[in-house]
Amino acid sequence: GMRPAPVTVVLLTDAPEWCRSLHDALASVDGIRPTVVDARTLRWTPSQPFPSEWDVVVNRLSARPARADEHSLDTQAGVTLYRDIVAALELQSRLTGRPALVINGASCHHVGVSKCLQASLFASLGLPTPLTRMRTSAAPVDENDSAAPTSWLIKPNVGGKGSGIVSVTVGDDTKMGESATYEADGVAVLQEAIGSATGGVGEESGRLHALSPGCVHRIEVLGGRVLYVAHVPTAGTTGTGPQFNNCLGDVCQRRPAPAASFNNCLGDVCQRKPAAAASQQPATASPISVTPPADILPALAAAALRIAAAVGMDMGSVEYVVGDATASNLAPEESSPLHRVWFIDVNPVSTLLQSDAALEVLGGVTGSEHQARYIASRATEVQQRAAEAR
Repeated sequence: GMRPAPVTVVLLTDAPEWCRSLHDALASVDGIRPTVVDARTLRWTPSQPFPSEWDVVVNRLSARPARADEHSLDTQAGVTLYRDIVAALELQSRLTGRPALVINGASCHHVGVSKCLQASLFASLGLPTPLTRMRTSAAPVDENDSAAPTSWLIKPNVGGKGSGIVSVTVGDDTKMGESATYEADGVAVLQEAIGSATGGVGEESGRLHALSPGCVHRIEVLGGRVLYVAHVPTAGTTGTGPQFNNCLGDVCQRRPAPAASFNNCLGDVCQRKPAAAASQQPATASPISVTPPADILPALAAAALRIAAAVGMDMGSVEYVVGDATASNLAPEESSPLHRVWFIDVNPVSTLLQSDAALEVLGGVTGSEHQARYIASRATEVQQRAAEAR
């Protein structure tokens, strides 16, 4: 019979260079025609439908739009516009069937851009998360609040690239009103700072692998399975304090953040400095260790997959830290396998680790190739449904 027409897969992004490896992996799959659409130059006309040739849309929009070039959007406008574009795509898909599929759709995107919603999600699932309060102004922390911890992180509600995160203690509120913290949507969150873990976690601490104090642990999920856990050290080795560079991109890891800057991702730096230029620098051994799925604590893997399923996150990551907290009412019992584990983030556009260790854990297939295979399998389902409808 006739070969079916290729499926057009749109990678909707505001950082096209970050989608290059996924685009190339999709391009090598028979029957898939990938295209990258830059949301910053997309002239969206809400009263007109999205293009009918968009079969599958993969949402790769940042939580917080990059402001690195002439396409820059005002941060608040970008947050709102991206959220509405994804919601409109999903509405059009549901009501008209075109696009036939949106991967990482509206619910996933909305939770991904809101730390308030993330904390609420973890609590709704009965999972441990630090005490988190919403703030709309720089009013001082109430020193008479007996339930409040003494050490907080104040973060923008809309995260991204670590901007605006500062550490505050009760009685020292000088940093509470920094404008960068409120600029994305006028909201900040005050979150208990988790004390570093010096001991094990539950009874199966050995299975959590490389739990050095001051790590952020990123569980990468794809299509209802866990790919790996990456353990990202945040403790600086220079003696000047933590680095907080959580981005797993090659470029970021070779150009670390200044110490104590809370810079969780150097996306802007990466976008101004293409990977090709970075690859001419001598490669350094990655400080990030990786745990394969077979060695991940089952309770952790199950929690990450519950979180992803609850918001319809087909691909992305769930982050947790390990340590001590005093204020959260969600602390698991000592007998729980999640004792001293605290979930802190849902990231639908997390950067896949490119290290040799990750490649080994992924069976010699890159993370982008795994993602491409998943997207292609979903696209094939769409094609089959269309054929049956005819």
